[in-house]
Amino acid sequence: MRSKGNVVIPRELREELGLKKGTLVVWREEHGRLVLTPITERRLNEIMGFLKPAPGSRQCSRRLLKMGSANPREK
Repeated sequence: MRSKGNVVIPRELREELGLKKGTLVVWREEHGRLVLTPITERRLNEIMGFLKPAPGSRQCSRRLLKMGSANPREK
């Protein structure tokens, strides 16, 4: 971990999981461990049935994924 809290994910894991610059992630604590869950196309496909839109509303999960890829803080 770097002084500002940045964490480097080894290249082999990034490639295996399909992680790229701008990939959205979620951190959570689980039994005293930090667990990083990438929000990738693969993960969205896994949870798609769980996040069903309300009748008559538009599906937004893929739009949110695309919006997150364009991180305004990156230069």
